[in-house]
Amino acid sequence: MRTVRRAAAGLALALAGPAMAAQIAPPGPLRGVTATPVRTAPLAPGEILLELGAIGVATARADLATITLTVGAEAPAFEEAQRLYRARLARIRAELRGAGLPADAVQTGEGQPPGSHPQSFGIAVDINNAWYGDIVVIRIADVDRVPAVRAALEAAGVTDEIWPVYTVSDLSATLRAARVRALARIRADAEAYAAARGMRVARIVRVTERNATDLYRIAYGEARRFRRGEVNMFTDQQPSPDIDAGVAIGVDFALAPL
Repeated sequence: MRTVRRAAAGLALALAGPAMAAQIAPPGPLRGVTATPVRTAPLAPGEILLELGAIGVATARADLATITLTVGAEAPAFEEAQRLYRARLARIRAELRGAGLPADAVQTGEGQPPGSHPQSFGIAVDINNAWYGDIVVIRIADVDRVPAVRAALEAAGVTDEIWPVYTVSDLSATLRAARVRALARIRADAEAYAAARGMRVARIVRVTERNATDLYRIAYGEARRFRRGEVNMFTDQQPSPDIDAGVAIGVDFALAPL
């Protein structure tokens, strides 16, 4: 059986010419991965093969929203900039407590082990001023509180864009529902094709599951990043806590005469 490597080598030799081929030709037989055709069940007399595909989409509610902010302050002295930063952070924490968030929902780099969080940092703006700031991560377990959190941050003086990232810890049930929808759509299409040809769906020959990520983005414009609910940076649309998950299914049917 011809191997993939043998075919590639033969093409290279043909393009290189006889002289080069003599120099690079291997001394013995080539060994490689054999190209084996995909086997399907044989069709009965009168049957025809119908290959269909579809994307099934189901929606899951996010169970976590994360907001990441840069909070900082500028002052003539580094120590003053650090004091102002901590005052701003304290105000943010107070407003978020009023919005119903627990204290551990707000994480900063100060006091954290190296590598566990983006670290606090201070930067000299010029010879007369200093800036001190930190990356502040807000984790919201109840995603319905996101509007209240956004209002609290605005009340605390946060002027940055507030873009929550929604995630789902377990999509397994949602993906199962998406598979059921994809298979139902394919079955309906197969019945329609069979009826149009005056035939019937005899049986399923093969089922395959494909990577739906790229197909989903093409089909739905990537308004929200697939399976993560992240904001699309090319639009002004806020992300949604309702996250779509898609599965691409391919099914081969045997159609038989009535």
